[in-house]
Amino acid sequence: MISRAELIERLRKIVGEADAVLASLDVSLLTERRQIQGRDTTVLRAIYHVVEHFSMHAGQIFLLTKMRTEKDLRLYP
Repeated sequence: MISRAELIERLRKIVGEADAVLASLDVSLLTERRQIQGRDTTVLRAIYHVVEHFSMHAGQIFLLTKMRTEKDLRLYP
């Protein structure tokens, strides 16, 4: 089992890496069309899709954690 601290550290690292990739993107690439998983899309749409997908899984994790612990996660002050 991974500790809470290690999970948070891993998540921060991965999000930091994703942030660095996004920050390095040339803005002119955002409208380029790409084939991703057999679908025609733009780079910007692909980015939005990944953010949405990540948010959905984060929400699932929060919900399951709240259900199992029966506690408010106090994500906001």
